[in-house]
Amino acid sequence: MVDHNQDLPRSSSTHFSQESSIMRSATHSASTPFGGLPQGLVVVLAVIAGWASAMGLAMLCHHFGLVSHNAPQSGYPYSQYLSSCLSLLSFGAYLVLAALLGGVLRQGWPVAVGMMLPWQIAFVIEVTHDRTTHNLLPADMIVVWLPAFGIALLGTYLGRKLAARFWAR
Repeated sequence: MVDHNQDLPRSSSTHFSQESSIMRSATHSASTPFGGLPQGLVVVLAVIAGWASAMGLAMLCHHFGLVSHNAPQSGYPYSQYLSSCLSLLSFGAYLVLAALLGGVLRQGWPVAVGMMLPWQIAFVIEVTHDRTTHNLLPADMIVVWLPAFGIALLGTYLGRKLAARFWAR
């Protein structure tokens, strides 16, 4: 039996979709430092990098004595460890760190979520130890979590824009 369709050219839509998928993969690998890693893994790595950088910033703040020495509150040791570092200097460092991570990793919200994550981890640990702590959860969210996320998201946005402008040349 003779196949008469073998002499027909491929449809242009099939050829176009193959070329566009090749271009997308080449563009994606060139625009991220992670090359061909799956996007889900890149997001997880960005969250971990954000968390590690926020914790490192808190540790540096304590190491260099840049903490406010308010009266300790019983039941909030982890939240107090983080909140004692809140100052204009720490907000500036937090913004710069988010911009660096956003520029290098080319990720926005995953880095911002990671940088906000120490507050949620402290919350879960403290509530697990004593269920009567953090009974004003909406206040915690509005006063600390949302500004932390907003500053980090702004920083990652600025970092990604600067990286696209200066490193793409």
